[in-house]
Amino acid sequence: MKPEQLEEIYTELCNRLTSIGDDRISDGLARVTLLLMNEIGDPSRLSDLFDDALYDLTDGQEVDGPWRQTVSD
Repeated sequence: MKPEQLEEIYTELCNRLTSIGDDRISDGLARVTLLLMNEIGDPSRLSDLFDDALYDLTDGQEVDGPWRQTVSD
């Protein structure tokens, strides 16, 4: 995807989430995430993407949990 396309689709997502109201944005993001996870269909790739997406939000610390065991098994 070209940077311009990424910017356009990101802006579209932001606008659509804004249109459903602040109190429903988390629900909207959860639904979009589930659909994208199903579309990607590769648990290992998804786990890597989660790491990439959440890295800065965890102060650079890898967060361990039961999902690590199920993805790697």
